[in-house]
Formats: sequence, C-alpha cells, structure tokens
Amino acid sequence: MFSKSLLVLFLVYLSLEYSNGETYSSDIPDGYTYLEDTQAMYKFHLAGETWFDAKRVCASEGGSLFFPDDNHEAEAVVALWERTHPSYERFLLGMSELTTTGEFMTIDGKSVDDVYNKWKPGEPNHMDGNEHCVNWHKGGVINDCPCDYKDSFICKRGQWNYLCNMSNADYIFNKDIGKCYKLHTTPLAWSNAYGVCSMEQSHLAVINSQMEADYLASLVAAAPMPKVEGNYMRGIYHLGFHNKFNEGWRTIKDTPIQEEFWWGNYEPVGQNQCGAMFFNGRLNNIDCETRSLFICEHELDPSSISQMFESLQPNLIGYLEFQLVIPLDKKWFLHTCLNAIRLLNKLRKLVSNFIPSCSVRSNIVSVESYACLFTTMFSITTVLFIVYVLSDFTHGQRDKKFFRQDYTYLEAGDGFYRMQRLPRTWFKAKVVCAQEGSSLFFPETNAEAEAVLAFWQHWSDDIDRTLLGMSDLLVNGEFVTLNGKPASKVYNKWKPGEPNGLSGNEHCVNWRSDGLLNDCPCDYKDYFICKKSLKSLEWNYLCNMPYMDYTYNNATGKCYKVHTTPVNWIGARAGCDRELTTLATVSNKEEAEFLARLVESTPVPRTTENYLRGVYHMGFQNIFSSGWTKDGYPEVPMHFGPEVWWGNYVPKGNGQCGSMFFNGQLNTIDCENTLSFFICEKVTTPSIPT
Repeated sequence: MFSKSLLVLFLVYLSLEYSNGETYSSDIPDGYTYLEDTQAMYKFHLAGETWFDAKRVCASEGGSLFFPDDNHEAEAVVALWERTHPSYERFLLGMSELTTTGEFMTIDGKSVDDVYNKWKPGEPNHMDGNEHCVNWHKGGVINDCPCDYKDSFICKRGQWNYLCNMSNADYIFNKDIGKCYKLHTTPLAWSNAYGVCSMEQSHLAVINSQMEADYLASLVAAAPMPKVEGNYMRGIYHLGFHNKFNEGWRTIKDTPIQEEFWWGNYEPVGQNQCGAMFFNGRLNNIDCETRSLFICEHELDPSSISQMFESLQPNLIGYLEFQLVIPLDKKWFLHTCLNAIRLLNKLRKLVSNFIPSCSVRSNIVSVESYACLFTTMFSITTVLFIVYVLSDFTHGQRDKKFFRQDYTYLEAGDGFYRMQRLPRTWFKAKVVCAQEGSSLFFPETNAEAEAVLAFWQHWSDDIDRTLLGMSDLLVNGEFVTLNGKPASKVYNKWKPGEPNGLSGNEHCVNWRSDGLLNDCPCDYKDYFICKKSLKSLEWNYLCNMPYMDYTYNNATGKCYKVHTTPVNWIGARAGCDRELTTLATVSNKEEAEFLARLVESTPVPRTTENYLRGVYHMGFQNIFSSGWTKDGYPEVPMHFGPEVWWGNYVPKGNGQCGSMFFNGQLNTIDCENTLSFFICEKVTTPSIPT
C-alpha cells in the first residue's frame, strides 16, 4: 500500500497543470453551468427539498444555496432559468429570518436589503407565523415561505479557491499556519456569526498560537472598515470560543484557551458569555447577543486530500483510487506535499526553458536528455523522502496501538473505544470521557459507525441506546460534533421525523442500536461511549501511561499529578480512578517535601468557586473510625509518624479523610462537604521507547 501511495504522488506530479485562475470545461462540475457575466457556476436542482436539506445538498457539492448578490446576477440567473427550465415556477433561495427574527438575511449574513430586495407585493407577510425562508418566483420577485416545504432550488459555486480547497474566493490562505480565513464585516450576534461560518463550511476562528493571533490582528488592520449603521461593538471580533455552559472557557472544538492570549493576561470568569478578539489580537469576553464583526476559519482537512488533488487533476484521479495510507495527523502535511510538488513543477519548467524537450503534457512525460532526467528524478525523490519521513513518524504507543486496558482498538475508526455502563447526563458524560483522556464519541464515517455498532452489540447487547458527542447547544437547530463539525458532514442517519426538537428541550443526541440518531434532552441520563483517536495518543514513557501531565520522581518510583479542579474527597478518588491511578500518599518526609515543591510549581487557575485553598486531598482516610489507612482494597494501615502531620501529632480524625497542606504537612478534611484540589499517584517502572 505504501508503494501505491508513492505511485499516486508520482502520477500527480506528472499531471500537474495550472489554470492560472481561468475556468476550463474540466473545472465545471457535472450539472453546473458557468456564466461569464457573473463568473460563477449554477446548478438547478429540480427535485424538491426542504430549505435545510437544500442547503446541505449545495454544501455537499462544494457550493452554497443560491441568492442573488445584486440585480445584475439576478437578471443573469433568471435568463438561464428561462432558457433551461421555463416550466418551473419557483426556486428556494439562500435567505431566511431563522437567526434574526423579523430581519431577512442571506446565508452569509448580509441583509436582504443590501443584496436583492424585490419582494412580491404584500410580502413578506409571515403567514401563520411560519414563513421564515424565501423562494424566488418567475419574474424575479421573492416571497417568504415555510422552511419545511419542499421546493426546487439552485446551488452556486464560484471559481474554485485552490489554496483553500473551497468555492468561496473570499477566504485567504496563510501558508505559515496552514488555514484560510475570512473577515465578515456585517455585524451579527455570536450565535448568528457561528451559523454563517458553518454555512460556508467553516467555523468561527480559534487562536492556537501567538503567530495566529498576530496574523488575525494584521488581517483586520488591513481590511477596509465598512460604514455600518446601527449599534454594534466596534474594534472587537467574534471568535470561536465561549463559556455558554458555565463549564469554563472552551473553544468550539472543546479545547482549552491559553491564558497568555487574554487581554490583561488572565482568564475572566465570563459566565454565560462568548469569546471575542480585540483589534490587536488579544482575547476578551463579550455578551453573546452583542452584534460585532467576526472572523471565519476554514481548515484543510487532511482527509480531503483526494478532493484537492481531484480539483487540480480531473483527468488523473478519474482513473485512480486515491488512498494514501501514510499518517495524515499533521496539519502541515498536506501543504508540505503540495508545496514540494509545486516547487518540483517550477523546477521542471525552469529546466524546460533550456531544454524544451523536458516537458510534461497530457500526463505523458518526454525525457530526452540526462539533465532533464536528473532534474525530474531529483524532484520526485524530494517528494518521496517527505512522504517516507512522515509515514515512519510515530509518537508514544501508536505503533503498539495501546491506550488503556479498558479501551478496545478498532481499525475502522483508527481509535480506542470504551462503553461506559454507568448512565450519565450528556454534560457529565463529556466530563467523564475527558477525565479518562478521551472524548464523548460520535461517528466520523459510516465505516466507523458500523465498526462501533458491532463492538457495541458484541460486548453490550443489553444496551439499546447511547449518548453521542453531538448537540445544537451553541446554535439552536444546528447540530454539530464536539469538535465543531456539522453533523451532516460526519454521520447524518436520523430516525424518520428527527430531529424534532420536542418541547423545545431536545438539544443533545443519542444513538440507537439500529444505527439511527435521535435528538434528546441533555439532562436525561444514558449510557455512552468514550473514544481516544490514535493520532492524538501520546505516551509518557517515564510513567508508562498515556497522560503527559504526570511527573516522575526517581526517589519514590512514583508519578504524580496535581488536579486543579476542586472536588470533595470522594470525587477526588473517582478522578484518580478514571486515570487508572490512586490518590497520593506520603510515606516519609522526603516525599512530603517533593509534593510541597510540586504543588508550589503548579499554576492555580482563577475561579469564583468556593473551595478550601492551599489544601490537597490525599489517599488516606479514617471513615470507619478504625484508624488511618491507605485508601484502597484491602485497606493498609498508615505507619507515618507525627513529624509529617501539621502540629507534629497524629489526630484521631474519626469519620474523616486525609489531606495535605501546601507545605507538605498532613491534615484531616471532611470527606463530603469540603471541595479542594487533589494529587494522584501511580507506582511505575519507566519504559524505554521502542
């Protein structure tokens, strides 16, 4: 299979031809018509779909549900309509008032008044309070209509943005970051901005590095600011993070925010708030309903590499089954290969200036000199070397395909899975998976879904449904995965009639044993599956475990981790257990001193939650008033002298649990009612990487 991958890259090299922005017939997808007047392509879908399904169909084709950008485009498309489908009376348009009740907007967030506003007389009239979408009638007039009515529709594609692998030419590619960005200058609330980015097959931008923050600051500085009437927050831009659920600041991909990116260098509490960026690239909190400009980000998914090559090489890919078996977990991999191939092509052109016979035409190579042969082979070898290095890259236990003993590896999903048999709410299930170093599962492909269903039925056939890592909590009606992908792009097999948003309270998703999805209340308790992807796996060799935040101490032969989420003693014990470790114990004064240094070096997050500061839950207890014992089974008596206790004496502590002060001295603590940080430990023997 690896040799097949090399062959494909070789053939891609041989077939490279650049269109320099021109649109040739091979660039026009099947069913689309290119109009020179608008420099865009259009496809009339005659089979009726609801407005939502029409939008999804267009997105799946790499386009968007059409709306006229201006009168000129409207006239051109009406002429095409009358010429090709004169018997059809109306088509759905990419306009609605779904996100801004009472104000009709295009799917990219522009007011209908600013693009095309030729309403049929008496419209919009909001008949029965249910007409939130728009259709286009013969003669070019528009009318509001129910979104669940099925009608014909038009998809639009602009000239292909090759660098961003999308049809939207407004996105700008940054080669250093490997992403594409678009600044939207129509102010919207955060949720509406989120929806616009999603409709463009993108998401609100997320800052992952200082380089990215600096680039976004330069992007907004270079953009001409529109003279927008009305109230909106100037100088601030919506980005893709929030604290809408009061679980702390998280990105729309459910990852944490680095504190140094915040204005003032600290993370605000910001309960029920959304995320934004100042004009200088510093992050800040903002009310979710505040209107502001915003930035969308489009990531080049390595899994779409075949689609990108297809857009560049329509003649070649039609004859090849493009299946790269090299790992594609590094975001820069795609661009490394493409840039190498482009460099290779330039080198070939340079040589052809001196040796005209050294050229590539119609996918056939003509080599008539040793110089040309040497240049071609050197360039190809460069690309193959890059591929070889990446194909041999492993980190941690990826080569052994091991994560934890209680997780099972499935090839189809390239990850590890565990069925959790203790029912939890959707929010708590998400936390449990995160504590185990994984995430709440959702199927990314049909093949993965089939494999996990088989795993489920083999080991847990008594369970008829599980929660999935999907919800529409961020934007009502827009179901997305935990990492921000639209559900329609990953796995979209809904039970008939679903999602139906019953009682306005079904914002999460469960998965039935027949493979169908159903929306459900987020506070219902159900079983769930956790997944750890192979590409995200890292291995702590000193601690011989998959958690990189444990610190090894050679003197004790243990690894330790300070947890800075305050919980009670029972919760602390459960937290360590989820990492297959135990609450830490102190065996001597030297170990106590080490733990004191460890907690001193651990950053303490800012929180408004009430908890006992400077005290850490430890793994000993006297719950049954039978003397201090090490937590676990069987219970082992703790034989430590008074010198490790605060006050230099051993308290009775009947019915209490154990803790440690910040200076390493031990103390008692209430087992249930006192929240505090805690320390986990694991006795280990360091492993040697193979």
